[in-house]
Amino acid sequence: MKPTAATRPTVLLVSPPAPGMPLIQRAIEKKGWRSVCRTAPEAFQESKGLELAVIDVQHAGPSTALLAAALRSHAPQLRIVLMAKEPCFEHAMLALELEAETLIHGPAPWGQLERVLNRSVPKQLARKMRTVLAIGAHPDDVEIGLAGTLAKHREAQDRIVVLTLSGGGSGGDSKMRRREALEAARRMGAELVHLDFEDTRIPEDEPVITAIEDLIRRIRPDVVYTHSLNDNHQDHRAVHRASLVAARGVPTVLAYQSPSANVDFRPTRFVAIDRHFDAKLWAVDAYASQVGIRPYLDPNLLESNAKYWGRFRQYRLVEPFEVIRDAAFDIATADLGAALRTGLSVAQTNGK
Repeated sequence: MKPTAATRPTVLLVSPPAPGMPLIQRAIEKKGWRSVCRTAPEAFQESKGLELAVIDVQHAGPSTALLAAALRSHAPQLRIVLMAKEPCFEHAMLALELEAETLIHGPAPWGQLERVLNRSVPKQLARKMRTVLAIGAHPDDVEIGLAGTLAKHREAQDRIVVLTLSGGGSGGDSKMRRREALEAARRMGAELVHLDFEDTRIPEDEPVITAIEDLIRRIRPDVVYTHSLNDNHQDHRAVHRASLVAARGVPTVLAYQSPSANVDFRPTRFVAIDRHFDAKLWAVDAYASQVGIRPYLDPNLLESNAKYWGRFRQYRLVEPFEVIRDAAFDIATADLGAALRTGLSVAQTNGK
């Protein structure tokens, strides 16, 4: 699916003039996209429609990280490729720090870059914007479990719908908690569907299954996040069972961790949220009536939990998920560590 002329994304090449540059730009533009080449000082002024930035680290030097941050402030979804004449440890570590797509190097890096562009840019640009449904038994369940991951979905311009099945009356004033849930949804860029099943007595069959089915029929989600069965709260287990029946036709279903999850919660999907952890805290902080009285909403505890699961992703901040079904999970919302390692391997092979 090619973008229209009005919405063409841009590939920004940050480099001094080079002989192969016109060939690279023509290859990009033949596919219907816009490309621009800028020196490092000029690149700070680029902000519109950026999809990918290719930065020559020798040229940008110490300003590479500042440039990446400046570009991402205008285009949070921006993907970055670093380019260097020769491999070195510092450049590899910088690529990890910036969550770069890959690092290419060698005597002819422009040739490698063209292959990287041909392989990865079209796939990202053609990516279908998806609909994500996050289901929680109570207000704040979704925010605690996966607000960072939802921020990544939002960054990828996915549609986010949060379904909250009860007002959480057992934990506070349900009207207040509903207002807080609306504010949290606003902060996450999500649509909120708020139902009124009785807190602590949510059934696992009818009418909960029907309610979830009706919403799924309306929004046609590509991904559903729900509670884990491995949870000590009866509402969470009931919502898990009802969700699995209602979402039986959804290609990807993942179960998130709640504060009441037990030791049988065993995730196999780990989404790095380093750049999105502040967004998670902001969403959780919308629940002002709960933050001061619920220890599990303490920012330090949320960070400690994210660090704990980070041991599976190079000690980054992570949200864990049990995979119920994974027919079409998108790397746009996943940790880029594996992609980076693959890119390094490809670049080294091509450079021989």
